[in-house]
Amino acid sequence: GDYLVSVSDRWYLNPAHPEVRRLICDGATEILSKYDVDGIHLDDYFYPTTDASFDRIAYNAYVQSGGQRGLMDWRRENVDAMVAELYATVKTHDLRALFGISPAGNINAVYDSHCADVYRWCSQPGYIDYICPQIYFGFDHATLDFVKGCEIWSGIIQTDYVSLIIGLTFEKAVSGVDNYAGAAGKYEWRDNKDILARELTYTTTLNHCVGVTVFCYQTLYDIETGAILPASQQEHEAFNARLSGASWHT
Repeated sequence: GDYLVSVSDRWYLNPAHPEVRRLICDGATEILSKYDVDGIHLDDYFYPTTDASFDRIAYNAYVQSGGQRGLMDWRRENVDAMVAELYATVKTHDLRALFGISPAGNINAVYDSHCADVYRWCSQPGYIDYICPQIYFGFDHATLDFVKGCEIWSGIIQTDYVSLIIGLTFEKAVSGVDNYAGAAGKYEWRDNKDILARELTYTTTLNHCVGVTVFCYQTLYDIETGAILPASQQEHEAFNARLSGASWHT
C-alpha cells in the first residue's frame, strides 16, 4: 500500500521512495553486468492512475515534511528522479551503453496522467539517450494522426543529447480496425495495405529522428511456426521494400 501498490489487479512499485528507485536501478545493474546488452530500454509504465489514493501515504509524508508541490508535480519529480538514476546507472556501467524510454504516443496523457516529464528529458542532459514514442496511429486518425504525433515529439527535443526513434505497430494491420480513430480512420488499416511503408518514409524527414522500431513480433509472424501472418503480409512486404532504401538523420 506504500512501497508496492495494487491497481486493477496489478502491482506497481512506488517511485516516491529512494529504496524503490534503488531496487529498479539494481535490476538494471544486474542486466548490464550479466548479459552482453547494448543498454537498457524502459517501456511506458509510470503512474497507472491519477487517483490520489495510490500514494497518499508517501505524499502526506512529503507535505508534512514541508513539501509544497502539488500531487502531480510531485509525482513527475519522482519519475524524473527514477529516470535520472537509471541513466546514471547505465552510464556508470558503460558510457557507450544507451538508455531510452518508449512512452505512449499521446504526449498529453504521458505528461498529465502518467506524470512522465518527457519535455524535461528531451531538453536537458542526464535523463535519456533517445525517446521512442509509440505513435501507433494512422494518417486518418481523427484526433492524433501519425504526422501530427511525429511532429509533436520531434518538436520537444531541444538538445543534441537526445535522439528520436519512432515506434510503429503492425497490430492494426492485423485487426484492420482502429476503434479510437473516429469515422474517417476506423477502417483505414483495412482499406490500405501500405500505411506502415508510408509512415516509415515520413520518419526519414523528421528532425532528430535516427530510425524506427516495430511492435510486435506476433503481428508479423506466427509465434509457433515463424511463418509470416497472412493478415499483415501485404503491409509487411511493402514495409520491407521501403526499408531497404530508408535513410535517417544521424
